[in-house]
Order: sequence, then C-alpha cells, then structure tokens
Amino acid sequence: MSDPAWVRLVLGIACKPYRDHPLFDDIRQEALLGALISQNKIEAMDPRPCSPDRAAVQGAKWAIGDYLRRGRRENRNPEP
Repeated sequence: MSDPAWVRLVLGIACKPYRDHPLFDDIRQEALLGALISQNKIEAMDPRPCSPDRAAVQGAKWAIGDYLRRGRRENRNPEP
C-alpha cells in the first residue's frame, strides 16, 4: 500500500529541513498528525479555502513549529 500524496508532500516539504535534527522521529510524527488534523478541517468546510494537500503541508509546518517552540520553552524552565 502506498502513501497518499499528502503524506509524501508533508515528508518532502515540511520535514526535509529537519532530517538531521536529533528529534526527527518526533518532528515527523507531529508533522503528520498536524497535517491530518488540518486536512480533516479543510475537508469539512464548504467552500474549501484551499486544497487538502496544501492544508496538510501548512498544518504540518505549523505543528513542527509548535513542537519546536514547546521544546525551547520546556528547556528554559526546567522542573526543580
């Protein structure tokens, strides 16, 4: 079974800059989850503001950024 087109887009566009990051597996997982959520939201809208593939890529980029920001915030305020 092959991956849907949006999965290839997310992995190729949104995740590619982070492939050498030590937490790449987590970033990839967050990106795919964000893409799926965004794609589902777009498909529920009438009329659709953009294509589901574009929504998936934008959702993945947002999810990656959010994940990385959360990590920086947690590193600044470690628990005692």
